[in-house]
Amino acid sequence: MSNNLPIYPLLRPGRDIDIVVAFDASADIKTDNWLSVADGYARQRGIKGWPVGIGWPKETDSPAKIEQQLEEAQADSPADAEARLAQAKQEGLARRTSSGSDDSSTKAEHDQSHPEDSDLGYCTVWVGTTEERSSEPPPPSKALTDDTSWKLIEPNAGLALIYMPFLANPDKVKGVDPAQSDYMSTWNFVYTPKQIDNVIALARANYDEGKEKIKSTVRAVYERKKKMRERAEKEARDERFRRRMRMGVVNKLGEGDHFS
Repeated sequence: MSNNLPIYPLLRPGRDIDIVVAFDASADIKTDNWLSVADGYARQRGIKGWPVGIGWPKETDSPAKIEQQLEEAQADSPADAEARLAQAKQEGLARRTSSGSDDSSTKAEHDQSHPEDSDLGYCTVWVGTTEERSSEPPPPSKALTDDTSWKLIEPNAGLALIYMPFLANPDKVKGVDPAQSDYMSTWNFVYTPKQIDNVIALARANYDEGKEKIKSTVRAVYERKKKMRERAEKEARDERFRRRMRMGVVNKLGEGDHFS
């Protein structure tokens, strides 16, 4: 429960994950940026290959502060967890009440964090590198574009993260907004059939926005691994051939020829 995105188990040594597709249906994706908390977790533990610097962390969120947030999110008992849940609910309601439908100050704060790309789309892809990283907080990691998708096939490419937040899609599903529709609140556990249809329609519409990017990412990673496998197989064949050649020379020498 220290992070709404259950990415941690996938990053354990030995899992050797190539691609993570993260569907984020958090109550308030932009102000409660759980993606940046996952990034802080990866930094703290020096996870190799993670696309370090993803998300939109605030400038004041140092690794130490993120670690403190992770520790504070842990519950010591069921009662403690229930108390934290109630506190989070109260804070969320207070934030919504004070901000109204459009919190311009919060939006401005996030826009200043990463001015080169201030909003997440329906599907954003980052890719890490297996090269060693500094322990210092890195610069923001830029999302892949059509012009930079070649990074997926680089030999030192690391984990590819495909991030799909649950955002409103007014062009395809009108009147449904996870941030504003009351029945889509974290604290609502009863949905009418119509509301369920709305949620499913929005999820499908958002997936349609990114499905081609998902396919191209999977294909690129597959081609990279195939190329690396073929190179390794060729090197192994060449080594076997050289070994046989050396053995042939030794056998020939054993027939009567001698080194001077």
